[in-house]
Amino acid sequence: MKRLFTIDKNDYDESWQHSKRPSIRAVIFKGDKLAMVYSVRDDYYKFPGGGMEEHEDHHSTLIREVREEVGLNVIPSSVKEFGEVVILGKSDIFENTVFEQENFYYFCEVEENITEQSLDEYEAESGFELRYVTPEEAYELDSRYPDVDFLVREAGVLKMLAEQTYNISTGGRIVKLVDITKENYVQVALLTTNEDLIPTVLEKYVTSNAFSMAQSKYSDKWITKAVEHDGNIIGFVMYGPTDLDGATVFQLCRFMIDVRFQGKGYGKQALSLVLDEMKRLDGCKEVYLSIEPENKRARHIYENAGFVCLDREISGELLFKLKF
Repeated sequence: MKRLFTIDKNDYDESWQHSKRPSIRAVIFKGDKLAMVYSVRDDYYKFPGGGMEEHEDHHSTLIREVREEVGLNVIPSSVKEFGEVVILGKSDIFENTVFEQENFYYFCEVEENITEQSLDEYEAESGFELRYVTPEEAYELDSRYPDVDFLVREAGVLKMLAEQTYNISTGGRIVKLVDITKENYVQVALLTTNEDLIPTVLEKYVTSNAFSMAQSKYSDKWITKAVEHDGNIIGFVMYGPTDLDGATVFQLCRFMIDVRFQGKGYGKQALSLVLDEMKRLDGCKEVYLSIEPENKRARHIYENAGFVCLDREISGELLFKLKF
């Protein structure tokens, strides 16, 4: 499972032994809202989930914990990996030991019926109850506790979900990457960055989507996706392995948002999504891209995402690199 991020308290010696504690947590969307555990007593949100018991695997722990904490029944076939968060810190129990809490997050769907919770004493005293909230709402609350490790962890995951999937400024409407099919390829081809809304083969800063789709059909290395927002096709991406100085590297070759949808934050969200997909490619540890030197808007977006200009030009374009 991919690592989302690490919280390292740096309060231990590197020579100490490690004690691991795996926990499994559920990311359950219902529309644009998440099924979260809310603590009535302590006023915070957490993802349903908890520690593995003896003879359990990840899936069985997930199903049990979700049923116990919020009374929802996970559909086993719907479970998909999201990512892992690790917390490293000095053990409160054992001397000269680093406590390594492994938190494995899974997307899943649940049945419509809600059953009775089965809470332990601590959970009952905390007033655990099921609430559906947006990632932004849960993040706003949990981010108020910067000194509570598990809430820092939850806030970090909530922030990733909000930034990668939802547009906060437009009420949570979904931005996502979708396959290009016979049903939508014409819509993709007609997208343009030209202000007159007429697509051309070579536009000011990008090659047309029609040319790019044709290019991808004659090379098995390029992956193409459409950017969809609220059911509408608004952009296009193409990425994959390529050659640079005799070595194979991964390139974000094409990335565009139609002129009618620019300036709304969709490009930032789509870029986050495509980088997340590229992280999953075997051997992809860094991503290259190139832009026209005068394309200030694109440079701003890419540098905010962590890309660094290499002060080198290829075919008249500035080369950038992002390390994961």
